[in-house]
Amino acid sequence: MNSKTLNIMSVIILAVFMVAFSLIPSGCKNAESPEPAEVAETSEDAAYNETEEPEETAEDIVKEEIAEEETFSVEYPVTIEDDWGQQEGSENRKLVFDGPVESVIAGETNIALCLKEFGKLDTVKGVGYWIPDDVPELSDSPQVLASGGVDLEGLLDLSPELLVTLMSGTLWEPAVIEQIETSGIKIYSIGNVSKLDYIKEYITEYGLMFDSVEIASRLVTEMEEKQAKVKNAVEQMVKSDDEKPEVIYCTSIASEYGDWVPGANTFIDQLITDAGGVNLPSIQGIENWGEYSVEKLLESDPDIILIPVSDNPFYVFKSVEDFTSHEMVQELTAVKEGKVFTVTGEYINNLSFTAADALVEFTEAINGISID
Repeated sequence: MNSKTLNIMSVIILAVFMVAFSLIPSGCKNAESPEPAEVAETSEDAAYNETEEPEETAEDIVKEEIAEEETFSVEYPVTIEDDWGQQEGSENRKLVFDGPVESVIAGETNIALCLKEFGKLDTVKGVGYWIPDDVPELSDSPQVLASGGVDLEGLLDLSPELLVTLMSGTLWEPAVIEQIETSGIKIYSIGNVSKLDYIKEYITEYGLMFDSVEIASRLVTEMEEKQAKVKNAVEQMVKSDDEKPEVIYCTSIASEYGDWVPGANTFIDQLITDAGGVNLPSIQGIENWGEYSVEKLLESDPDIILIPVSDNPFYVFKSVEDFTSHEMVQELTAVKEGKVFTVTGEYINNLSFTAADALVEFTEAINGISID
């Protein structure tokens, strides 16, 4: 075969390959990759479908409400007893709470202080007239409990779910209590607080009432930690009963209303005892609070005298000098030896977690030590 023939055949073969390649269907590649317009449309549809929220149904709303109810740390309902049974012929009230208390009359300082710690002062609808002295955030709250009695109409108009108050005194006549309870208001009465453990019980129960058990538990734990420090410090003093100083807690001197001291069955008796002292009125046979004349004080001549002080006008003493300046007490051993000490009045009268701070102050004064 000559070279011309070879060239002709090469041209023919090349032409056949070109024709064959041109016959491959152009739609095959496009079938695997959609048109750009179709891709953009599909992406927009997908984005719309992902962001579109279905309409909320009544069933969904009910489920959400149930879920909110289940967020409580307390498993409601709970039943809590008050101290009403301390009265002769009475029984403790058994109060049932189906959920956290949403409105309350703070008729005692300890509940107001706890609610402040709980972050729930907004539940307070009314107070005793003395409460703002310790919890100024409640200064604008209606004062439905006053020194002259109960503003019953004002209290009922506020329609609280709960009233927390001391049960003692002439403030609560049976007819008044009946009207309050008949209106559907629960009453939680605080009785005689003779032990620090009672205060811890109140705090724990407030935590249950207001769904604040974690904070209530912390407050109780902090009290117990301070008690433990005091116990350790007193044990290191290693004093026999005969060596322990005799102590009297005096709230006034030569008052026109009489001078009263705490005896046995009071938590101040426990404070003095736990602090390493002897509560002299207690061993003299005084129960609860008893009247104690100046003559009796001079005759008893205690080793140490503790006086509550505060800027609050409710308190008689503002300083040690307010006691020691009285001419009638100059012969007392405690006055001569500089053993008259002040303690913070509110720590004691609040009947709250501050009682543990009072215990620390009592211990430091009685033993002449410092507790960190």
